Amino acid sequence: MNSPWPSFNEDVGDSRSLGNVRALEWKHLKERCRTLQMESCVWHYMRRWATTTLAHFIMVIEFLMFAHITLLLSLVKNVYFYELVPYLLVMTLMPLVMMVCLKDSHRHYFACNMIASWMMAFLLTIMDNFVSISHGGNVALMPSYDHIVLAAVYLYLPVAFMDRGRPYILGLAVSVVYFCCSCWRLTDNKAQFFPTLVCYALYLFYQNLVMAFFFTLRVFGVRRLILNRHQLVYENIVLKMVLKNEKALLESILPAKGDQTLQVDICTRIEDERQDKKIPKLRKLFVEPHPAVSILVADMVNYTNLTNTLDARSLVEILHELFVNYDRATKRNDAQRIKLLGNSYICVSGIPMYNTDHACCCVDLALDMISITQQVREQWMLNIDLRVGVHSGEVFAGVIGHIKWQYDIWSKDVDITNRLEMWGEPDMVHISNHTLSLLNDEYLYEEGTDSARNDPVLQKAEISTYLVSGRHPDFMEPCFGLDSNIRGVSLASYRTSFSHIYEEVPKKTKKNMENEVKHIPVGQRINIWRAPKRDGVEPNEDQLFDAHISYGLMNFHSASMECAYMKMPDLLMKYSLVIALFAAVVVFAMNITVSVSSMFKELFAMLLVLVLICLIGGYKKLWMQFHVLQPSFCLNRWLVWMSELIEQQSLYVGMPLSIFVIILVFVIATTGVLVCNRAEFEFELIESDVADEEPQMMCFLPWVLTHSVIIVLSLLFAFDALSLSFKTGIGLFILSCHLFIIHAHYGFAFERSDTINMNLKAEYAHSWYLLAYFTVLSVKQRHSTYINKAIFFTRDRYEKTRKQTEDSTKSIQIIMLNMLPSHVADNFLERRRNDQLFYENFKNVAVMFASIENYQADRAGIRMLHEFICYFDELLVNFGRKYKIEKIKVMDWTYMAACGLEAANYIPVRKEESELSTRSNSASVGSNESSEPVSLVDDDEVVLVMTDFAVHLLRIMNNIQVEDIFYELDLPKSSRGCLKIGIAPGPVKAGVVGHSKPHYDIWGSTVNMAYRLTSTGQQGAIQVGKSTAQVLRRNNIRCSYRGQSWLKGMGTYPTYLVDLDETLEFQYNDETSSEQDSEEDERTLGGSTGSDC
Repeated sequence: MNSPWPSFNEDVGDSRSLGNVRALEWKHLKERCRTLQMESCVWHYMRRWATTTLAHFIMVIEFLMFAHITLLLSLVKNVYFYELVPYLLVMTLMPLVMMVCLKDSHRHYFACNMIASWMMAFLLTIMDNFVSISHGGNVALMPSYDHIVLAAVYLYLPVAFMDRGRPYILGLAVSVVYFCCSCWRLTDNKAQFFPTLVCYALYLFYQNLVMAFFFTLRVFGVRRLILNRHQLVYENIVLKMVLKNEKALLESILPAKGDQTLQVDICTRIEDERQDKKIPKLRKLFVEPHPAVSILVADMVNYTNLTNTLDARSLVEILHELFVNYDRATKRNDAQRIKLLGNSYICVSGIPMYNTDHACCCVDLALDMISITQQVREQWMLNIDLRVGVHSGEVFAGVIGHIKWQYDIWSKDVDITNRLEMWGEPDMVHISNHTLSLLNDEYLYEEGTDSARNDPVLQKAEISTYLVSGRHPDFMEPCFGLDSNIRGVSLASYRTSFSHIYEEVPKKTKKNMENEVKHIPVGQRINIWRAPKRDGVEPNEDQLFDAHISYGLMNFHSASMECAYMKMPDLLMKYSLVIALFAAVVVFAMNITVSVSSMFKELFAMLLVLVLICLIGGYKKLWMQFHVLQPSFCLNRWLVWMSELIEQQSLYVGMPLSIFVIILVFVIATTGVLVCNRAEFEFELIESDVADEEPQMMCFLPWVLTHSVIIVLSLLFAFDALSLSFKTGIGLFILSCHLFIIHAHYGFAFERSDTINMNLKAEYAHSWYLLAYFTVLSVKQRHSTYINKAIFFTRDRYEKTRKQTEDSTKSIQIIMLNMLPSHVADNFLERRRNDQLFYENFKNVAVMFASIENYQADRAGIRMLHEFICYFDELLVNFGRKYKIEKIKVMDWTYMAACGLEAANYIPVRKEESELSTRSNSASVGSNESSEPVSLVDDDEVVLVMTDFAVHLLRIMNNIQVEDIFYELDLPKSSRGCLKIGIAPGPVKAGVVGHSKPHYDIWGSTVNMAYRLTSTGQQGAIQVGKSTAQVLRRNNIRCSYRGQSWLKGMGTYPTYLVDLDETLEFQYNDETSSEQDSEEDERTLGGSTGSDC
């Protein structure tokens, strides 16, 4: 089941993804907010915005009332006081009524704001109709603020900012009041009653529709803002978590002191990948000397039999239980685990910080490990023991490799410790005289083994050995054995686990968002005044955002940021075009109602153009409603492409198209003016005056024309593709044109129309009606632009945070891929949890060991080893196809890799084991290894790929010798290394074990066989077993029979060498070689003990 929560790089407000949803965009965002439980944040922000908007509304209305009174006092002689009373009353009562809405925390917030909104709306409505009503209908006066009241209901009053506020109910109620007053006012004008009333009804209906659209735009913008901020908060939490996990993973590779160096190398690698830089000839080597440490090497006795007899699940559970407790004991005894090598556990005390008690720490750790092993042996009824060697001296410690790092230690003292472990006794700690001298007689010990005394390496180093059995009774300390919590609850409960962290991310995000929404910018000051900065007070987000935009037209100070903002897609462009089409239809209907225009065909043609533009703009949306697949017909594809272009290319397509549509609607609105015969119109009006009759208005009705221009002005704010400066400029142009018509070109017509106040010239009434509307919408649009740019600014911050998170996540991926094979790392990264053991069975895997000979364990030798491993690691990139080669580990100077660790080679899970696995709380992807030899006829590819890889390794070593790549190191050629390689295919077990340091390993007889073939091989050659040779011969690659070789634990065994020429190319079979191979097979048929494994 998919999580409703986004991933760190899923942009929930992305324009392109939003443009591809089938549902309406605002409904999609509403559903998304509900899914993420952000609806409460949306309406909390809306309440904050309502408070700011209310302050703007009070200022705007106060200004309009004051300007209206000033207009009357300046232009009207003998103004009656009662005509000023409604405006004075609004100026007085409005702040008192709205005062209750300025706080959003009181108990009855919803009820108080609803009542205040309805009271304010009807107060303005009554004020607007008071003058006309006071004259008893004897004087026909037009309303001054019907459009302002409707704008207030949908854009300013608190009812428009509350969940379940339903402002359209209040808008329709106000419209009905105005319509009824208009019916009463026009009762005496029978000639113009019907057309005027129809036009006014259409006008009010359109005003409600367009204001509802503005309301939808605002809620859409707020939801998008909240989702963007949610994503930003989510990003920050994930980033902190990722950085924490990155640090934990780095410390699981090497000690904390060196993880910063490795982290710098990871960042450099990510940057080099971006810039496609080439790898330098000699790479960085992270190696540090540690002159005084103690080394512990532990080896499990009877490990080979354990890996051959147990199934994968049991083997991983046992090893995991051992190594988890070993890790806990290591931490408890102030030591550092270096690596796991199959049955070997290697750690050091005194790294990374010097420890004066390093010898005691290692011996105590060894005794704890022996106790842990004994308890596991008893609980699982196993035949296992532990040999431990401890030696004190100096080491070089560092990270080697390029594609898959490994922290390791090197020195002669490490070799001595390996010898001590090899010649030790089970359940005893085999120590050197150097270590004994640091123990202060706190332990019981005896002389070392005879084998150690006769070892030439120990003799040369003048090392005498001792066997420690425990602490002296006078120095006894509590013994730490197997942690009882490890068994019975979950074997992996102490593993590196990210599940609980990821489960907390949504909760933390929601909690942080509740606080964040209190600080998101709402334009508290920028739209009214500039608050001065005070020293010592941290600026809020409004002030921070204020520093990035200009005060006047809300432009970004940065031209590049302003250009980027203007290029933002307008997802609602298609709906804005529909609103423009509806506006044109309303204007067209109003013109037809008033008079039959001679330009009917031209008007209809312009409407058809708008219909075509709307169809193209919304074609993609329409297609998605009825089709799932992309269109195949060329015309459909072109229309979808054009639709996307209109939506996505705001600057180059959306903006010019918006201007064209607005101008086209303006032309439709002013058709009556354009086609009118001015002389005839004026003559008709003069005749009406002489006859003392009502003028017929043969071309247009002045108030219908003014209402039409109001409709055009409203379209300016329906297109987000237009910037505020463009909207203001176009609006002023339209106003100027209409004011010119009112006062100059057709003044004789407008002066005979109705006015809004007694004795006020009608021309001024029309002008005031237009200017008041433009002022109200401009203030609101300026504030909306502020919010839109705040959204953009938030998204810009989000992009920067997302880049940081992507880099850190990529760093984690690099780290994980350097700890585990790709298929295991992918599973680990996707699931983000390790509360279950991971183990697998593979039916056929080719295992290779490549041992570098002729080396010296000094600093120059380590540099050479690092270069060898880096070259080998880089070669892995060329073997990442279907049969991918995975680097498993580096053991001293031996490189281990495997081919065939893919899902196709899994052995199906048995029902019985699946049930058993479920009961043991372990995740299985495999079953028991088959005891029968596996036929390789159908699985030759893994052997061929691995053999080809081995040949490439030999070529690398040869090129190093020929090209003298290490001349800078000044090493003798005899010490520059050569390879011995062994390959064996067959079934293997695999799994991840460990506590704080997850370790992936493979086990089984196939692994043992490959290792033995390497140890008994020839320098510069590839040694294989009989069945491998058969696979190669079957694929026309010649193999020479070497003879019967003694392999430890397996007895004598027929071995073969892969034939290569002087250029290290395969030698292919011919008739003579085929006959010789057949004879060799017959001779060795009785001597073979089985397949490679």
